Amino acid sequence: MNKTIEISDKTYTDLAELADTFETPESVISRLISNFNNRDSDLNLVQNGITVNGDGSARKITEKTIGSVFIVALDVFEKKIELLDAIKILENQENMHSGSARIYITNFQKMMAGELYQRAMNGFATRYFLEKIKIQKKTYFEGALKSVYEHIKYYESHSNGKLKNIRSIYDEFKKNES
Repeated sequence: MNKTIEISDKTYTDLAELADTFETPESVISRLISNFNNRDSDLNLVQNGITVNGDGSARKITEKTIGSVFIVALDVFEKKIELLDAIKILENQENMHSGSARIYITNFQKMMAGELYQRAMNGFATRYFLEKIKIQKKTYFEGALKSVYEHIKYYESHSNGKLKNIRSIYDEFKKNES
């Protein structure tokens, strides 16, 4: 028996942004539920710089890939390109999974806004983004550092784990900020 649910226009738009081509709202919701249920194992992979493909295979998110992510994420931030175009660039040029690309770009956007980001990314990306923001976008650095701190607090309050590597990166930048 099918059930009908009502969602706001904003939620529907957010849901549509998560959809792959020809994917129905129901399949997006089912995929999100599945991803949520598997988040702990996927989180360990992401923290170690590994992206999981739709077929269950995995590929490493390299340092070169993180450099490319920074470039396109900055272009999205500066409104030079759209998010979906940036994701396609990373898929095509870096062979990065679209979901991982979206997460890393969105995390960067949150860092630039000084806001909490809830999705995990590896320590190299965190360090790289902070270093680049400190050099290229100095006025955003304090907010980016706050964003990383908020992420640490969020993660540690929602799981039994600790983000030791991310925390040490945060502590290092915070110490050098003074």
